[in-house]
Amino acid sequence: VLIELFSQLVGASIGNIKLFEKLQRQATTDGLTSLANHKAFYGVLEKELWRSRRYGEQISLIMIDVDNLREINDA
Repeated sequence: VLIELFSQLVGASIGNIKLFEKLQRQATTDGLTSLANHKAFYGVLEKELWRSRRYGEQISLIMIDVDNLREINDA
């Protein structure tokens, strides 16, 4: 009985981990393009800025703005 309860607890824990990972992906990924979204971008940017300051390294950032992106997505 104890082993059965333990296995149920482990199974529920694994299910929770998988659900958490799925929610994390949904929170940081654009549903249409599957690319990283605004939240993910700023998370990575924050980590890289921290790393740059810690190790005294320079950092570069290139941003590209696509005009009329909706027309490209709808094509």
